[in-house]
Amino acid sequence: MQSIPILLFITEFCNELNNSEHHGVQLTADLIELFCLIFADDIAIVSDSVVGLQRLLDKLELYCGRWSLAIVTHNQSALWTDGRYYLQAEQQLDCNWILMKSSEAETQKPWDWLIDVLPSGTIQEPILVAFDPTLISISAYNKYNKAFKSTQSAGVYIEMYSHEQNLIDIIWNDRPDCPNEPLFALDIKWTGEEWYDKVIDHREEMKKVGADIMVLHALDDTAWFFNLRGMDIPYNPVFFGYTIIEMEKTTLFVKNVEKLIVDDIHSHLLQDKNDQSAGCANIDNNHKCLHILEYDIFLPTLNNKSNESDFTKVWISTTASYGIYGNVPTMRQYSAAVPTQLMKAQKNKNEIEGMREGNIQDAVAMIEWMHWMEGAVVNAAGDIDKLSEISADKKVQEFRRKQPDFVMPSFGAISAFGPNGAVIHYSSTPDTNVAITDNNMYLLDSGGQYRCGATTDITRTMHYGEPEARHREAYTRVLQGAIDLSRSIFPEGTWGRDVDIHARQQLWNNGWNYKHGTGHGIGAMLNVHEGPQRIAYGYRAGEAALSPGMFTSDEPGYYEDHDYGVRIETVFMTTEAETPNNFDGKQYYTFEEVSFVPYEPKLIKYEMMTRQQIDWLNEYNRFTRERVGPRVEQ
Repeated sequence: MQSIPILLFITEFCNELNNSEHHGVQLTADLIELFCLIFADDIAIVSDSVVGLQRLLDKLELYCGRWSLAIVTHNQSALWTDGRYYLQAEQQLDCNWILMKSSEAETQKPWDWLIDVLPSGTIQEPILVAFDPTLISISAYNKYNKAFKSTQSAGVYIEMYSHEQNLIDIIWNDRPDCPNEPLFALDIKWTGEEWYDKVIDHREEMKKVGADIMVLHALDDTAWFFNLRGMDIPYNPVFFGYTIIEMEKTTLFVKNVEKLIVDDIHSHLLQDKNDQSAGCANIDNNHKCLHILEYDIFLPTLNNKSNESDFTKVWISTTASYGIYGNVPTMRQYSAAVPTQLMKAQKNKNEIEGMREGNIQDAVAMIEWMHWMEGAVVNAAGDIDKLSEISADKKVQEFRRKQPDFVMPSFGAISAFGPNGAVIHYSSTPDTNVAITDNNMYLLDSGGQYRCGATTDITRTMHYGEPEARHREAYTRVLQGAIDLSRSIFPEGTWGRDVDIHARQQLWNNGWNYKHGTGHGIGAMLNVHEGPQRIAYGYRAGEAALSPGMFTSDEPGYYEDHDYGVRIETVFMTTEAETPNNFDGKQYYTFEEVSFVPYEPKLIKYEMMTRQQIDWLNEYNRFTRERVGPRVEQ
């Protein structure tokens, strides 16, 4: 086999890791001639290799975006990113990079770009694009593979090449240890269902499709399934783990079993801490039968099980890695979304109460912070040492830490004043940090993880002086869109893309828009971005229709490059609507707010709003006073 002239190290990465800062970067070594990194907005394939890589990239400062794909060839470097990061990429990339705006229809897909810029190769010596099989999803692999195969008739031979050894491990001698933090169990008061009852639920779904084995590869799926949380990923209370569900037993794979499965975790998982070899000998019901093995033997264990003659079908998620699929015979693969995704998204009544409670605690912290900021801006008088983007973020976290169930932030905050607010996913650094004054708008997008089983995400845009008319119009149109979306009523089976227009219409009326989705799902003390639902126009594979119990953000915005940004984000829950009729026997749904933080009154042009919008705003303010007010007064 020829040497590898193209190394495409493909990494699907979650959008919350380490202060939300990810970097596309070229590295060189004798072993490799080029190096490419792909970062995708997905936690499904996070692994210890990715976290180690991310720590290395933290030392480098080329591009900090939560969704990016960098490809480096011998003579070209290109970076794909979506509309949230265009401005940021333009500011941070140097002249060696080509910016590929992936939200634009005319932008080439990465596989098509590779076909254009790589040598043609031959059938005997194809150009090899190498990848770590554990760090590319099967769906991504299929896209590259399909595109490359389609060119063979034209004499272009490019192949995907699975490189079993992680090449970063080869060149990185001082790599830090992977996180391996203690686990903790969520109280049944907030989960509403024991983990072994979830086993029954999953086996029922397996029976429907004739599956013998189901694999849970996503970290948040395993955490939710076992009602466990960890601290291995910054901002995301998950841990490194896999789960294999069979009809007679369930197996959990974690790193360092002896360290993690101790004391109360033993009891929670029904393990006999005095006799680790007992297995399920003392378990009467097989849905409570749990084996716990080391994380590193997951793939060989899966390989052995899926090749046993007793098993005929292995259920694997469409977002699982190529490495997982590669350890299951093709004839035994059943590729479909695992039911965990929808079960996790449709919160039960206990999870709903936990989400409500956490959002109330978060609102108390936000309101106390907003009150503090009013005085801080006046006292600082433009002195960056007294008040800045960074210090304002630290202060809001200080107020959150006072809440009884607060554990940690749910993502790296976006604390952005004036022109920095136009960078949609801005992250303030010592180099970009500015003072917060009264002459422009200030945007804070932040959230927390709460032990009551809640993840929060709230954005408010403020002005501490006399806003200009253009600021007030932009803010009001964004607020109108948020209100119109919240007020919408729609039949069951409606997708988020079908209601997205409600949030944009007032902006469209003025020839304005924004280059990000309107809403993302939110976990129950899990990932701040959770599927399978979303509110955004366009199709996404694996998306689910809006249904009761789903918590989703409502966050329209408007941004003027190099000037200001407006975003308003509130979390709401899909719930049944009261309608006089139910056409075609369908149930109708609407949204119910669960986060209650006041809007900026001086930025609202009330004369632009309809009577219905003002009534909604008055009702929202009343709920805020009634539900949050008493706790603030305490």
